Amino acid sequence: PKEIKYASNGIWGIKVVEELMEKYNTKGEVLGPLMTDSAFSAHLTYDGELFHIDMSALAKYKPIPGYAPLGGKASFVQEGGRLKTVRMEYNGTNYTNFEDEVSDRMYQKSVRTGWRMAEASIIASLLSMTNLVLHVKDLHLEIAATFQALTVDSFAENPMHPIRRLLDPYVSRSVQATNDNFKLLFEYKAAEFSLAPLASDEQIKLIQDFIAERPLSLADMDMTRYGELRGMNASFSSKEANADPNKWGWRWHYRALQVQHLYDDLISCWLDLYYGGTEQEQNQKIAADKDLKKWWSQMVKYLHPLRRAVEKSPAWVTAEPTAAGLRHSLRTLMVWLSWIHEDVGHSAASY
Repeated sequence: PKEIKYASNGIWGIKVVEELMEKYNTKGEVLGPLMTDSAFSAHLTYDGELFHIDMSALAKYKPIPGYAPLGGKASFVQEGGRLKTVRMEYNGTNYTNFEDEVSDRMYQKSVRTGWRMAEASIIASLLSMTNLVLHVKDLHLEIAATFQALTVDSFAENPMHPIRRLLDPYVSRSVQATNDNFKLLFEYKAAEFSLAPLASDEQIKLIQDFIAERPLSLADMDMTRYGELRGMNASFSSKEANADPNKWGWRWHYRALQVQHLYDDLISCWLDLYYGGTEQEQNQKIAADKDLKKWWSQMVKYLHPLRRAVEKSPAWVTAEPTAAGLRHSLRTLMVWLSWIHEDVGHSAASY
């Protein structure tokens, strides 16, 4: 769609957030406008009445001396075209009044107390969850580098294979970027300044914990399933909701979903060109492609999010390559490695 130009949604830095605060007359509360339209809305869930974010899993990690602990929760209600914060919880205290005179007076002295301290810590936690978990762990550690290595190695003797050529833009220098960045982030400790207010060894512990305790499934990253798993109504991601100034639309998901639809069309055209016929005929041609089968077997074996999808979501993808399984898995990989990568990496970093 022509209106989709940038993965950042245009929510980029302090000036834009301040303009949103003025637009919605929030009188100082910034979390609601931030969740209304930014990449951080990827963390939203919905219970049928309220929207929620839950960063409490980060609370157990020890912050760098001088920094506040991470963690916290918040709830929001739709109001006009925005999400309005109705509750914050941080460090054992609940907040529902965001026009507290004491907190406001202290804030004028550059001291955060009460709900303002809670809000800042929750925003820091959103940054940490987005940059450290979604970006570094999910995309770089668990997907991008492995996907590149498997694809390049599997098609090394046939680099002009149609699937190899289709995937070329999505496997470019992922291993190199991951290796160089990890040296900078964790050997030289740049992670302590850019990813989360945690010591680098504490960040590595967090990554290990999340890998063990929250196993990543590629099927759950599919934008057609992503919202449903979070309780979101499909209407939130409709063009109508996102064009109506009086309704809140889940713009982050709507845009990612539209881009994934475009990738699905691209993959379908590619399969029609090189494995033409009915779906059954396509599956037979795919099954007869030795290079493709070799690559797919390595993907299922070593790309753990794909393997979990095969084990837990057989209607979405199977251990043997099929036209439907290729479409589902590749459209998801493509949208995360390109469009959403920009969202959870570069655009989120501006905060």
